[in-house]
Parts: sequence; C-alpha cells; structure tokens
Amino acid sequence: MPRRKRPSTELKSASDEDEYVSRESALKMLRVKPQTLYAYVSRGHVRSVQQPGGGRRSLYARADIEALKARINARHGHRVAAAAAMRWGEPIIPTAITEITEDGPSYRGKSAVALARAGTSFEAVAEWLWTGLWLDEKVTWPAIEIPAYILELFERRAGRSSEHLLWHFALLTHHLGATRQERIENGSIPDALVAARQLIQAMVGCMGLIGPKRKFGVMHHGESVSQALARELGLPANESNSRAIEAILILLADHELTGSTFAARVAASSGALLHACITAALATHSGTEIGKLCDRIEDFIKPFERGESLLEHVRFLQTKGITPPGFNHPLYRRSDPRGSYLIAVAADFPRKPIQLKETLKFLEKAQSTMRLYPRFEIGIVALGLALGLPPRAGAGLFAIARTSGWVAHILEQRTAGYLIRPRARFASHP
Repeated sequence: MPRRKRPSTELKSASDEDEYVSRESALKMLRVKPQTLYAYVSRGHVRSVQQPGGGRRSLYARADIEALKARINARHGHRVAAAAAMRWGEPIIPTAITEITEDGPSYRGKSAVALARAGTSFEAVAEWLWTGLWLDEKVTWPAIEIPAYILELFERRAGRSSEHLLWHFALLTHHLGATRQERIENGSIPDALVAARQLIQAMVGCMGLIGPKRKFGVMHHGESVSQALARELGLPANESNSRAIEAILILLADHELTGSTFAARVAASSGALLHACITAALATHSGTEIGKLCDRIEDFIKPFERGESLLEHVRFLQTKGITPPGFNHPLYRRSDPRGSYLIAVAADFPRKPIQLKETLKFLEKAQSTMRLYPRFEIGIVALGLALGLPPRAGAGLFAIARTSGWVAHILEQRTAGYLIRPRARFASHP
C-alpha cells in the first residue's frame, strides 16, 4: 500500500503540554547535578529519548521526573509529602482492595493478570472486590429488571451518534439511582450489591446503542456479562470472543486510587448514595486523560495504513518532545502488564485484519527502538481491532469494568467512616 503523507495539521492535535523536558528543565525540577540525573536514567528511574543530530541532546520523561520528585519530597517532611502525593506520589489512603505490583494490580492478594489468564469470570472478580469472599464455582448474576421508563428513555435516544457512551452511562446511573433511592438510603451492603449488579447489567444493555442494532438491550437469563456484551456488540458467540472481553473486564476492574476512584471515595465519605458516588466517578472518568484516552488512541492510529508510517510519525513527535497517547504508565517502570497481556491476546487471534497486523508491528518497533511501552488503553484498542469492535466500544468496556472497582471503594470508604477533606496550601500572587 502507498505510504500516507503526514497531514500538516496532525502535530497541532497532540497535547499542548510537552511530555518530555530538556536536560536543563529536568535538573531544575529535581534540583540535582547532571551526574545525578544520568544515574537516575541508568537505573531506570527516568526515561530519556535521544534526539537526532548526535551529541548529548536528550529529553527526559516529565512523568518520571515528577514521580521521582514526589518520592524525594516525601522524605523531607509531612507538608511537602502531602502536596507531592497528589501527583503520582506517595500513598495517602489505606485500602485492602488493590495493590499495584510489578506484575500489575493485585485484587485482595490475587493477581489480575493471573485471574484473566485462568479464565475467571468478571462476575466472580467483582464479587471478590466487593465482599472479599472468593467463589470457586461459576458466578452468573440473575438478570435484574430495568425500569420500563428507563428503557423508553433510551429508546428515544437511540441513534444519537454525537452522544458519547460515557454520557449515556452517567444519565443511566442518575435515573437508576432515583428508582432505588429508598432501598439503598440506609447504605446496607446487600442492597448496594443488588443495585451494583443492576447498574452493570444496564450499562451492558447501553452498549447496544453502538452495536449493529443501535438500540438499548437487556441481559438474558443465564447469560454472563461477557456473553451479553459480545451479543450487544454484534460479535459471534464463541469462547475466544467471550474470553477476550472477559480479560478486558477483569484487568481493568480496579487500579488503586485513580482520579475517578478518588472522586467516588470523596462522594462516599460525604454520605452520598451509591449511584451519586458512581456519577461523580463517571464525571471524572469521562475526561480525555482517563476514559476517553482509548478514543484518542483509536483516532491516532486510524489514519495510518502501515506500521512504518505510524512509527515515522511518532519519531517526528518525539523530536518535539511529544509522546503519543497511550504509552509509559507512570506506575510501571517498563511495560504495563495489563497492556502486554491484552496485546498478546490480540496477537493470538488466528485471523488478523491488516490494521491490527500493522499496529502490532508498530508497537514492537516502538518498544525496542524508542522505549515506548504500551499502556492498557493500547491493549484495549489492539484487542478491539482483533475482535472487530465498533468505534468507542473500548471506552465503554473500560467504564463497565471500572464500575466494579468504584463500588468496592465506595463500600470500603463508608466503612472507614471519615470525611475526605484535603487542605489547600495558600499561594499568594506576586
């Protein structure tokens, strides 16, 4: 296929804030000597990108520098540590739900990657996050009725392509909360779990709005979440498709204290109802840096028919200090284990569309030659190409998966019984 010329406007669509900084800026941010900076690079604490033209013209990853600075500041007093903790810094809220390890998230001591590899059901993982009780047998939730007026509401909204799934989810959560308010007002865990299962099932039905039928669906009796998602998205009903969707749901169920999870816990600490807490989480999640990052990656990859053309474009962006979306997660020194697993699942599909083949070639070269390690969002997009998912489906699957984690954190925060209220450090203007 002919090589695609790079449109002159593509650079303007990238992030305005450089994700790499110069040596002088890195030294100023860390307040260290050049030798110390080079030691951080050699030990893998700070990633660097060598620029064309030779010499010692390197750029340094801003996220790595800020994370390292936070760890350094944490050793110099509580006030500085508290401020640094808000930006990928030291842990500030105790939790028994998820721990971030080198192998990816661990849910109450169980590796998420291992759970996905073992073929565990998403429902079993959700119940484990919520209750701490592990069920070895297959877990299938009973189909919970969705109020008729909500089905009618979304019937009228069907076909509105300009509305993002995440906004549909927020509207859905708001209305379901209104119907269940009296039953969960007392905050009882059994009622909350029934409400959580109903909400996730309704979100699954909402995925039908971007499926081939373009209508809100309902779960069938005896159907798993992954099976219903495959049906709503128009995928053939087979084991490989269900396992692939299951992997996405399990790996993304929780990731400790993300911005959206923090929002859910703040709402929960104030005494807000379950659906209000999840609405707060969805509002935060809907940003371009979290829930819509999958969309940005789809849009970034789509114009390039060949992996080499995409690689050339990324090299060009790096000379400007810009990192393409979806690489180098701040909490993992190398590859995000979730992304690596999802990409491996995509690579194992026997029939691969051309764009998936070229994307896989690009990812391999980007990692080996530019030290760009794919995050889980790229894994979602790659697996979406393998499955043949409709555009924006990845963002929907991510939100459905993460809803299970939000519920777990909301319940835990209620038990903690304290109000989350950080203090601000007043900074007078000159």
